[in-house]
Amino acid sequence: MARQPPVTIAFFTDSLEPSGVGEVISLLSLTLPRDRYRQILICPDHPAVNSLVERCPSASVRRLTVRDDGHVLQLAELVTYLQSEGVDVFHNHIGATWEGDWGTVAARMAGVPVVVTTEHLPCVIERPSERSFKRRVNRLADRVIAVSRSVGRTLVRAGIVSEAQLTIIRNGIDLSRFRDLRPPETARELRRIPADALIGTIGRMTEQKGHIYLLRAIPTVLDRYPEARFVWIGDGPERPFLEAQAQRLGLLSNVWFMGRQPEGWRWLPVFDFTVLPSLFEGLPLAALESLAAGRTVVGARVCGTLDAVSHEETGLLVEPRDPDALAAAILRLIDLPEECASMGAVARRQVEAESSVQRMADEHDDLYRRLLAGKTQIAGLYGKPPLEPVFLPERTRPVPASTLTPAPTPTRARTASEYE
Repeated sequence: MARQPPVTIAFFTDSLEPSGVGEVISLLSLTLPRDRYRQILICPDHPAVNSLVERCPSASVRRLTVRDDGHVLQLAELVTYLQSEGVDVFHNHIGATWEGDWGTVAARMAGVPVVVTTEHLPCVIERPSERSFKRRVNRLADRVIAVSRSVGRTLVRAGIVSEAQLTIIRNGIDLSRFRDLRPPETARELRRIPADALIGTIGRMTEQKGHIYLLRAIPTVLDRYPEARFVWIGDGPERPFLEAQAQRLGLLSNVWFMGRQPEGWRWLPVFDFTVLPSLFEGLPLAALESLAAGRTVVGARVCGTLDAVSHEETGLLVEPRDPDALAAAILRLIDLPEECASMGAVARRQVEAESSVQRMADEHDDLYRRLLAGKTQIAGLYGKPPLEPVFLPERTRPVPASTLTPAPTPTRARTASEYE
């Protein structure tokens, strides 16, 4: 039997800072069978995306910024490129809900046989016009993946995805990283400093991540444990504000801003436990990595974190935006180090059983193959009308791209409290 040619898959993101999104793309790129897929990465021509490109050595790279209706020429270029490469599967990775729309449109205009999108965060668009536009764009996709059940529920509840169209594929992580993990020297030096506890927080400093509520909880912790140290790894637009607030509260000797660290997960062994005070998440890699390192997580009871952390088993969950509740949970873990260690041991076993990158890649591989098998048209027959999405057999044609009116692009994320 003749060997089948590899499937050409294009990973697409229009995010200018694809942190968690970029990690998932790179892990998929590294783990999908190389003899089965010819990979292309399409991403913005922006310096903050360079690290993603470096982490996808198996992929051919095309730098294109296609983010809104102002990028008409780039949209046309993307359509032509997808046709010239004979792309079989277009996988659009979407961070904030309003991202990625034009990638999906371009793929359908190019006649790509299989179009898949992944929503990495819950639905945070609220205006009816925006949701209507997103719903019409999603109808162009064969399948919409949510990275957790909580994310999937928000998409269905917002009316932008049908249950029949939705697939849940949980994020996975590279568990091999956490075997015999050796922290960098800077982290080991921190561990040598006398402290009541060394507590880590890893993540971009944005409003979504909720650092300000942890900062307001710290004085209560210090009343009982004045030598507790909080190590914050990450950077972002909120950092100047947070540093100013820490200085105003007299906390700079207890809150250490370490900035962005390459491979921040390497710091995890030096922490007694970690805190993730986010207002919403998709399926937070920071939590999964902490659990994989055997570190208990204190988190907010919100979308995404709920899917990663089991309350009283692998961590403690409290109400969001509640500094007093955060302080109480942190104090409990400092007071009861044996309980903290026990939760960490359970966490490690749970993540190893449920959250491997191989499981994530296998589930994507299976989805791609099933969707391709369900098509009657193959890559290379471009110029014919786009294929009807398999989840809407009653429709005679997907919504034409020409009828789509773009929703306004928000300048910052809304805090979707209804999805916490």
